[in-house]
Amino acid sequence: MIDYYQVLGLDHTASEAEIKKAYRDLALSCHPDKNSEQNAHAQFQLISEAYTILSNSKTRSNFDQERVLSSSTSKSTTTNLISPPNKKNDRRNTGGALTLRRWFGSSTTEKRRSTSSNSKKNKKKRNSPKWWNRKQIHSNLQPKSKPINGGDLYQDIELTIQEIAKGIKKTIPITYDDTCLNCMGSGSQKQATPRRCNRCGGTGSVSRLKGDYEVKEVCPSCQGTVSIIDHLCHQCFGKGMIEQKRQISININAGIQEGTVLKIAHHGKSGLNGGSNGNLYFTIRQAIDERFSRQGDDLICQIEIDFTEAILGTRVKINTLDDTLDLLVPAGIQPEQTLSIPRRGLPNSNGEKGSGDLLVKIKVRLPDELTHRQEKLLTQFHDPSNMPIKTD
Repeated sequence: MIDYYQVLGLDHTASEAEIKKAYRDLALSCHPDKNSEQNAHAQFQLISEAYTILSNSKTRSNFDQERVLSSSTSKSTTTNLISPPNKKNDRRNTGGALTLRRWFGSSTTEKRRSTSSNSKKNKKKRNSPKWWNRKQIHSNLQPKSKPINGGDLYQDIELTIQEIAKGIKKTIPITYDDTCLNCMGSGSQKQATPRRCNRCGGTGSVSRLKGDYEVKEVCPSCQGTVSIIDHLCHQCFGKGMIEQKRQISININAGIQEGTVLKIAHHGKSGLNGGSNGNLYFTIRQAIDERFSRQGDDLICQIEIDFTEAILGTRVKINTLDDTLDLLVPAGIQPEQTLSIPRRGLPNSNGEKGSGDLLVKIKVRLPDELTHRQEKLLTQFHDPSNMPIKTD
C-alpha cells in the first residue's frame, strides 16, 4: 500500500497543521500549471490524494490501522522500493520534496546538472520502478477486480400446434445488457481507472454510532463498490453496461414438447473484467388451440353427435392438421368414448420416425324438447317388452 505520510514527507505523528503546511508547499511546487515536468500531473494527484486521506480524522484513523496491519505482516510496497524519509533532508527540501523526488524521479534541472561520474548511478535510478505510473498507483489503491461471469437470460417461445407439427426456424428478439463500447465496461468517460473511495478508505462500508453500538453501513459515496468514478460515461452513466437489442435465429425441431428448454451458450448477459458471457435459455410454450389439445405425441379433438346417431351409427367429417377425412362412428357408441385415427398426431418428439395418433372424443347431444310423437316413440322404445332378448 502507498504510505501517504511519505508522500507528504511527514512522520505518522504529524499534526493537522503540519499536514496542511506540507500539502500547501508541495501543491504549489508540483501544480501542473507551474511545473513543466512530464509527471507533474501524477505528482499533484497523489499529493491531493494523500492530503484527502490524512486531513480527515476518520479516514486517517482507518489508514493508520491498515498501515500498521500491513507492516506487521509484511513490508509494504512503498518501503520495499524507497527509503524512509529523512527529517533533516525533508526540512532542507521544504515539505517532503526529497520524498517526492524519490517517488517520481529527479527533475529535469537536476538531470542536466548531473556529472559523468554519476552516470551509472543515474542509469540505475532510471531503471527503478516509476511510481508516477498511474496504473501502478491504482493497483495499490484498490483491490484487483476479479473476472465476473455474466448472468443467464431466460425467455419463452410460444409456438402454435402447426409450428410444432412441422418444425420451424424462428427469429426471436431479445433484450440484454452488454459491455458499453464507449468506456469498455469501465464506467468512466475516458476509460480511466476508478480511484479508491476516500470516504470509506476502500472498504465499501462506513461506521456510525447508534446508541452504545457501532453500526456498519454501506458507504453512501461509492455504494459499496470501494471505488469512485470521477467522470461518468455519458452513455452508460457509470454502469459499464448498456441495454442492447438483437435477434437470435433458432431451429426448432418438429414435435418438440412443451416445457423443453433450449440452451444457446454465451448469448446471455455480458461478463465483466474478462469474465465469460452467460447463457441464453428458451423455454417452449404451446399456444392455446381451439381445435386440438395435446397429450404427448397424440392430438385430441372432440365431436358432437345426436343421440340417434350414437344409437344408429353415422359418418362425420374430421379436420386433421393437414386435411379432412371421414370418420365412421359405430352404432351404440357411448358418450365420452374415444376413437383413434392412427398417425394423424404430432411427429415423435424422441427423434424417431413416425407420429402420434389423433384421438377423437365423442360427445352426445340430447334434445331440449320433444314432440308428442317423439315422446310416444321413445316411450315405446323404453318399454321392456320391446327390448331384444339376449340368448346365450
